[in-house]
Amino acid sequence: MTHPPLTFKQAAERLNVPESWLREKVAKRQIPHIRLGKHVRFTEADLEEILRAARQPAIPAGRQP
Repeated sequence: MTHPPLTFKQAAERLNVPESWLREKVAKRQIPHIRLGKHVRFTEADLEEILRAARQPAIPAGRQP
């Protein structure tokens, strides 16, 4: 393991989102994470996957709704 898993606070800071948003998504199992007993942690791969899943494609000019 190259980097230790991140806490909620650390992951929220890295993603630039409120910690409450991250906790809500974990509670609903909507984002990848690691559960070590009652402790939740995030790997670098988890953060990358969260960002990848949130990515929105650009809409070409003239095709806007």
